[in-house]
Amino acid sequence: MKSFLNPKEIKEQLKKFKSMLFAVRNFLESARREGLPVWQLDIKEIETLVADFEGELLRLSDIEREWESKQPEFEELQAVGIEFLERAKKVEIHNQVDYEKALQLRADAVAHEQLIHAKFSPFIEAIEQSYYRLLTQEQRLLALCRLDTEGSA
Repeated sequence: MKSFLNPKEIKEQLKKFKSMLFAVRNFLESARREGLPVWQLDIKEIETLVADFEGELLRLSDIEREWESKQPEFEELQAVGIEFLERAKKVEIHNQVDYEKALQLRADAVAHEQLIHAKFSPFIEAIEQSYYRLLTQEQRLLALCRLDTEGSA
C-alpha cells in the first residue's frame, strides 16, 4: 500500500497552495484599491472561498504533521510485509511441508497488508480528500480572480 502523498510531497503542495493564496490576497487588495465594479469581480464570493481555502490549508498542514509522525511506523510495517513476500518467494517446494510453509508466508503477507490498510487507509484517504478539496478551491479562486498559474492578475 502506497500513500498518495508522502510528507515531503505534502509540504511541497502546501508551499504551492500558500503561494497561490498570497497571490489571491494581493489580487484582492489591488482590486479594492482600484475600485473594480461589482459586476467585474465578486469580492464577497472570493473572500468566502479564501476563508474556506485557508481552513482547508490549515487542515492539510495538521494532517501533514500527523502523517510525518506516523511515517516511520508505516514504512516499518511495509518492510515487514515485503519481507513476508520475499521469504515466500524463496521457499523451495519439495514436499507438502514446504508447500504449507510457502502458503503460510503468503497468508501472513496478505494479513499484514490488511493490517496496514486498516491502520492507515482512513488517514491516507483524509490526506487525499483534503488535497483534492484544495485543488478544487484553488481552481475556483483562480477562475474568479482571472489569475494565471503564476498568480499574476
